[in-house]
Amino acid sequence: KITENEDFSIRVHTDSEDEIGELFNSFNAMLEHIEKREQERNDALKALIESEDRYRQLVETSPNAIVVHAYGNVLFANKAAFKLVNLPDDKPLIDKNIFDFVHPDYHDVIKGRIKQTMERDEVSPLIEAKFLRADGSIITAEITSVPIYFNNKKTILTVIQDVTKRVKAQEALKQSEMRLRHIIEQSNDAIYVIQEASLVLVNPSFIKIFEYSEEEIYAEDFDILNLVAPGSLDFIRERKEKNQRGEFVPAQYEFKGISKSGRIFDLEVNLSEIIWDDAPAILGILRDVTEKKTLEEQLRHSQKMEAIGTLAGGVAHDFNNLLTVIGGQAELFLMKSSADDRLRRHVEEIQKAGKRAQNLTRQLLAFSRKQIIDLRVLNINAVIKDMDRMLRRLIGENIALKSFLDEDIYPVKADPGQLEQIIMNLVVNSRDAILIQEDSHKPKRISIRTKNTILNHSFTLLHAGSQPGPHVQISVTDTGIGMDAEIKKKIFEPFFTTKAVDKGTGLGLSTIYGIVKQNHGSIYVYSEPGIGTTINIYWPAAVGASILEERKKEEHAISGGHETIMFVEDDQAVREFTGH
Repeated sequence: KITENEDFSIRVHTDSEDEIGELFNSFNAMLEHIEKREQERNDALKALIESEDRYRQLVETSPNAIVVHAYGNVLFANKAAFKLVNLPDDKPLIDKNIFDFVHPDYHDVIKGRIKQTMERDEVSPLIEAKFLRADGSIITAEITSVPIYFNNKKTILTVIQDVTKRVKAQEALKQSEMRLRHIIEQSNDAIYVIQEASLVLVNPSFIKIFEYSEEEIYAEDFDILNLVAPGSLDFIRERKEKNQRGEFVPAQYEFKGISKSGRIFDLEVNLSEIIWDDAPAILGILRDVTEKKTLEEQLRHSQKMEAIGTLAGGVAHDFNNLLTVIGGQAELFLMKSSADDRLRRHVEEIQKAGKRAQNLTRQLLAFSRKQIIDLRVLNINAVIKDMDRMLRRLIGENIALKSFLDEDIYPVKADPGQLEQIIMNLVVNSRDAILIQEDSHKPKRISIRTKNTILNHSFTLLHAGSQPGPHVQISVTDTGIGMDAEIKKKIFEPFFTTKAVDKGTGLGLSTIYGIVKQNHGSIYVYSEPGIGTTINIYWPAAVGASILEERKKEEHAISGGHETIMFVEDDQAVREFTGH
């Protein structure tokens, strides 16, 4: 039974205690030993089978391709390997060569790894390689190899993981980062990131605006407040304090910045909260709005002057009608009264006051661009030269007058009387500015310059009210007391003056402004306190026009005497006076 059934649990029994009994006991002990060894062998075999099943299941269900090969010849491949190279399960992969699926660019690399793995008997490090699929598409995979014995033969086990999607995602992220970096670096706006009160990122525009190097900005001891002009420091500190108290502060605001060289400019900033290196940070976008604010100020000033001019023109017109009646009636009285009339002296004073008032109204009309003008094509240099002697008498011997006149100056279309009025008013203003300065050692000098210039689009963008094209530039420069920004804003307003009472009407520069604008020109003032002032006028050139000699008027005898004159006037008082 023992031999037939291989049942080593059977035991033999005897009651004999002699040699036969001992023999039976020894036989039973041998059976017990054999049974124990057989049980151990069966347990080990069972464990081995279970282990093989587990590893086979692990290999077959692995999402990664697992291939066993000997110098490239495939000996085993799991299901994932078939899927990796896009082969159906019924297609043979065993006995194929792995180089049928390795991209040609990586043949040498894979051959070197196989040789290294087999000769050195060591694990090959993880690398990326490209593989060809059965449909011709290309994938990227990570591979690692280890030497093993397979069917009693030294082979290589290679694990291959498809990372095509991950590589594409990384490449897309890399491209996105490159595009973002390009946008940041090429942006005309200054872009920066602040974290824990330190700048951790600035773009080239930021460096260009503030004139600090990257080394200076990223230094641990760099204070961000170095970038804030003194006039805006309190505002920035107040924002910071409100933010620390949890109060609302606008994300968009304006302040004045200062560069390393001391240049001050207007900035507009937009802030956003971001995560930078896994920590909260602030993203800021700065824009230099100095030119924008300058243009806005010029536009507001232009609109203001337009409104004042409209008002002044209306008032001057009505006022002129009243003065016409007053002056005319006074003149009629003087014509009809005798020389010894006791009222004559009073009426003469009325007439003088009326004439002074009419002069004011003419200036107001000039400012409002409603003055009647006699346009001619002329040479500005000739006008200035003709005035030279008179101007020198006006300024006195203690002030030097220099003229720098471009020889080939463009002709212009202008009223010569108006041009003379402009030059005279500017020179008189320069004289007064020089005389009131306290520094007696400072040179006393007035310069008049003319030159041809072409105003381009860039100039007109920065100077509201100017027109592109050829112009004659007239500049009057003095070494007088100069003006601050507040005074410069008001100098063209009617009746504004810094002179003492009874020393000026405040209509000189406003008259110049009106005349220049009436002739489609532009005027700008550059001045610094204690340095002096330059006023530039850009008068449109009459390119191609000829300067004509003024002909003498021929006198003709007046004939007739029985004609009728029709007079049209909307003001009744003027009509009645004229009727006399």
